[in-house]
Order: sequence, then C-alpha cells, then structure tokens
Amino acid sequence: MPSAADPRSRGRIGAIVPASNVNLEPDFQLLLPAGVTAHFTRVGTYDPDAVPDVAEMEAFSAADVDAAARSLAAADVGVVAYGCTSGTFFGGASYDRELRDRVAAAAGVPAVTAAGSLATALRRLGVERVALASPYVPELHARAEAFLEECGFEVVGSSCPPEPLTSVGQRALRPADAYALAAEADSPRAEAIVLSCTDLRSVETIDAVERDRGKPVVTSNQGLVVAALAHLGIDPGEMPFGGRVRHAAAASV
Repeated sequence: MPSAADPRSRGRIGAIVPASNVNLEPDFQLLLPAGVTAHFTRVGTYDPDAVPDVAEMEAFSAADVDAAARSLAAADVGVVAYGCTSGTFFGGASYDRELRDRVAAAAGVPAVTAAGSLATALRRLGVERVALASPYVPELHARAEAFLEECGFEVVGSSCPPEPLTSVGQRALRPADAYALAAEADSPRAEAIVLSCTDLRSVETIDAVERDRGKPVVTSNQGLVVAALAHLGIDPGEMPFGGRVRHAAAASV
C-alpha cells in the first residue's frame, strides 16, 4: 500500500469501467481529494450505438470482472469500485452483493458497486422516500426503482428520457440535461434525489440541484467515490465538492 507520507498517493482506488463509458473517469478526477489516485480498467464489448436495455446489461455483467479485478490488484489498490450502476441493480440487491464479493475475492481488497453505494449513501442520509432520475430505457429504469425499493426506500418520483438513448446518447447528455431529469423526478414527498448512471454527467449539477430543490442529491459516481474513500479510511468530507452526501459519510470513517 502507498505510504501515508507520500503526497502523490494517500490511497489508490481501482475502478472497473464499462468500455463505452467516458464520464466516470473525469468525474473521479473532479471528486477525489488531493493525494488520492484512481486507476481504471475497461470491461465489456457491447455496441455503444445499441440501446442499453436489460438484455444488454445481463450480457455485460457476464464480462470477466475477475480478470479486471486481478489486473487492478497488480496496481496495489486499496479498494475496487465497480463502475456500472445498471450492471448489478438489474439483478436485485442479492446480485449486487454477489458481484461485489466476487470482485473483492479476485482483487484481494474490499470492493464497492455503484448501485450498492447509492443505497449506502441514502442510508447515511437517513432518508426513506426518494425521487429517481436516470437516462435509462423505461424497463431498465423500472429495475432501478425495484432495486431501491428492495433496499428499503420508497420511490415517490421518477423520470427518464421519453425516447430510448444508446450508450452514446446517454454519455452525450450535458449537466443541464441531468438537472432537468432531476427536476422532473422530484416530488414534494421526496427527501432526496437519486441520479443513477455512471455515464451521466450528474456530478457537475449536484450543487445546483441541492440548492434549487432544497434536498440532498445522490449520484452514481459521487456515491461510488464516497464509498471507496470510506474503505481507504479517508474522510469523504475532503472531496472538493459533491453535495451533502460527503459530509454524511464522514462519521463512518
């Protein structure tokens, strides 16, 4: 493991990224505290011009994450982050835990998943009712709702694009689009807003949504970084920005 005295690397996070994803890596760069580094490996070969539906996610989750996890272990990372939210939630909470444990066993270090990190962040916030926004097709969005419900949260507001988006279409959405999805999903009953998808540029709009909607925001990449930092024993409150979640997680470190 890196030395605590080394200013370049207080801790290393390994991340498994879908091959077509272009936004998780820049988000990590925005969110990580000074001295914490991220190291990435890509998995999956699905067509980025295809619509990522449930069948695509089932095929993607069958990718060899074991080899990816072992390659990250060679970089002496302290935790591995599985950077695809829909790659586990489509199978429910038990599948999410199984894949997390599989990655951890292959890497020899703790692992966190994007879907599981969303649920963990919401629990730390102490909320029960959430609004869910995503760029998914309706069937996959419904699986995201079911995952949150299984984890003990009531989904009281929901929003996804009216037309199916390919992976390229999802990653092309701008922060303003993420903001609009969040605003559409929000409900007076919602205690927090969830923006799901590691390839959606939602991190850049967290502060604006929290300010304008008056409630905490949890995004896939923000939640993933917070969970990874907690495993490294680094205070998520050191994140340069990222909303209320990073402060709620500080007590767990």
